Amino acid sequence: MVDHQIRRLTQEVGELNDADRLRSLLDGCEKRLAALTIDTTPQLLRDTQTAHELLAQLQAAGADVRGEAARLDTIGERIVTNASAVIKNLGGRDPYNRLRAELAPDATECWWTLDKVLEQSHTRLIKRLLILIGILVAILAAGYIARPVLFPPDPVGDAESAATRALQSNNLPVALQAINTGLAALPTNTELLVWKGILQQKSGDMVASTQTFSAAMKTVGSDKKFYLVRALANVRMGDSASVITDTTTLLNRYPDYAEAYYVRATGYEGVGDRNAAIADLEKCSALAQKSGDDTLFAQSRVRLATLLQAGK
Repeated sequence: MVDHQIRRLTQEVGELNDADRLRSLLDGCEKRLAALTIDTTPQLLRDTQTAHELLAQLQAAGADVRGEAARLDTIGERIVTNASAVIKNLGGRDPYNRLRAELAPDATECWWTLDKVLEQSHTRLIKRLLILIGILVAILAAGYIARPVLFPPDPVGDAESAATRALQSNNLPVALQAINTGLAALPTNTELLVWKGILQQKSGDMVASTQTFSAAMKTVGSDKKFYLVRALANVRMGDSASVITDTTTLLNRYPDYAEAYYVRATGYEGVGDRNAAIADLEKCSALAQKSGDDTLFAQSRVRLATLLQAGK
């Protein structure tokens, strides 16, 4: 504790007065704050407290120490900012409280309230985390509620994907069950009916297959669309021979059907007839160009170029 009498500030040159001592204490505090360690932190708090008491005595004596007061305020604020590091370097809250009881048991200065600062900081952190969790829960809840709009169900795609996986394991019953699940949601869907007819055919149930194909034909009202849908289904199932059969039947009836040439080329590729595939793609691109179907024209030319390049 500072218990000496305040001396006059007009001491002779070379004699250390109380104002000089205060500035020296402040200098030391600022240096220790720049590099807080286990060794420097206790002395930082001791010197800060001494500087506070010395400043109060100088102010009481009428000395102009406004600059020093501002520096001490800044030191106090920096100690508060580094509250966690200060208490950690002291060995925890208990050693910090013992040092406070030793140096300033009745102190209310900011550097002696670091335990409260940490508690408030912890409370604010908990509140922020709770707010963040609340926001995330609200977002998830909103996403769940809006799920049917953002991600509408796709019975056709889901059923065909499940059936395809089952066929890869040669499991016809499971594949048929997947298609029936899709048809339960969309009983008049042409694609699903065609898939069901093909699977019934593969299972040997020709009567049921014929009936299912007839139902699929009615949903589109045209053999032109029906045969193309069935050919595309066979592409998915890897049955290239059936792809060629259906598209050939289709082209015999509709010789200028560009899409049928495009799909049949896939069938020919599947059976290894590269020349026939090239011929169909050339025919497709010519018909697509003639009809102004730029997308189909581009797709057929890209596939054609790939086949021609592969043959070199």
